[in-house]
Amino acid sequence: MKSEEEVILKAKELIEASKAGFEKESPKIDFKYKWYNLISKYGKNELAKDMSSIANTVGLDGYIIIGFNEKNKLSQNAPFEDSGLNDTADVTNLLLGKVSNLFQFQIIGFEHKGYEYHVIHIPPTFNKPIVIPEYTKYSPTDAKISDYKQQIFLRNNTTTIVATKYDIDFMYYDNKNIIPDYDFKVDAINFKLKYFKEKNAELVALYFTIENIGRRPIAVKKMTIQLDSNGVIFNYELKGQISPQTGLYDWTSQTLIISPNEIKYITDYVFYRPIQGPSELLEAYSEPLLVLTKLNGEEHKIRINVNKSI
Repeated sequence: MKSEEEVILKAKELIEASKAGFEKESPKIDFKYKWYNLISKYGKNELAKDMSSIANTVGLDGYIIIGFNEKNKLSQNAPFEDSGLNDTADVTNLLLGKVSNLFQFQIIGFEHKGYEYHVIHIPPTFNKPIVIPEYTKYSPTDAKISDYKQQIFLRNNTTTIVATKYDIDFMYYDNKNIIPDYDFKVDAINFKLKYFKEKNAELVALYFTIENIGRRPIAVKKMTIQLDSNGVIFNYELKGQISPQTGLYDWTSQTLIISPNEIKYITDYVFYRPIQGPSELLEAYSEPLLVLTKLNGEEHKIRINVNKSI
């Protein structure tokens, strides 16, 4: 993935080129005069559609530049708060509830000639197609227009269209040519829940593997599992690994190094969650979300597909 400096430089170049009369909107470049309203149904779905369509489109890096109107060549301040959300990290959680599989992106704010812009950078995606399983089309006033299943969007010139079978076949072909710098594959081996009446607690046991499928080694300093029960989020941080041979593996002073193509087995992620009784068992989990935090603080979030048993 490009550095923030590279992304900002590219965004400024695109703005200035458009001002000079060069039409810069393309299948992988889009301009928005203001932020999506991300507390509205319309805004959430439009963002998911626009971002997934760029991710599904074959080609180089994609950019959505917010704060500039290419048609009128006008700029205005576009702080992230205008979206209605507090933190750019909330966009990841929004997309997780909309798309079939998460793809890499960055949201970066920058100042240019007195205006505050934002750019959404979407590098080439290797796990296309990105599907929106339940897509509802809304009017800007949040009035429902129609429902669709299993929608795959992509860009055709400067418009967004629904992918054809040929488009989808080409996405799979293109995936083989893309190897990201940093990426993971996570597979669950086992996921169990068990209620202990005498302890008023629920045992949560998760065993999984992490495979580095990127081009570069990664250093993980923290792992967190997020569990969602009916909209209530529970976060559990892996503090250490217990081994009869080595004892406690201290994540505060050591890191987990994973080389390209290497697979690490996480076999002792077990914790208790205090509850009042069986009625509070987390039987309605969505797929657990694994959050890997690298040494530089960057987070990678991956859904774990599990077969749950209690």
